[in-house]
Amino acid sequence: MTDHAYPWPDHMDANTRRNAALIIDLIADAADRGERCPTTQYFVRRGLSSPPVALLADIGILRTEVYGRNFRRVFICAGPHRGKSTRPAPQGEPYKVIGPERPGVGL
Repeated sequence: MTDHAYPWPDHMDANTRRNAALIIDLIADAADRGERCPTTQYFVRRGLSSPPVALLADIGILRTEVYGRNFRRVFICAGPHRGKSTRPAPQGEPYKVIGPERPGVGL
């Protein structure tokens, strides 16, 4: 994990950056295994309570597509895992998208 490989906002402190990089690594691991995006509870059980995935999407590092039944597909748009995504939704179109306009078009 190399937290300096991401375009962190200036206001994000070192501990938050480290936690964020670990969260991205866990999402990348899920993507490599073809799994769904890990839940917030999954991160919390590992001692990673911040930042939320939505914040990482807001700053352009992740793109989150939200589907029915709270299914979330996450694309990594920046850093060493750029281009990876978690399991696609089984059906339908997302009702909400947070992050860069298109997957893979991050910072």
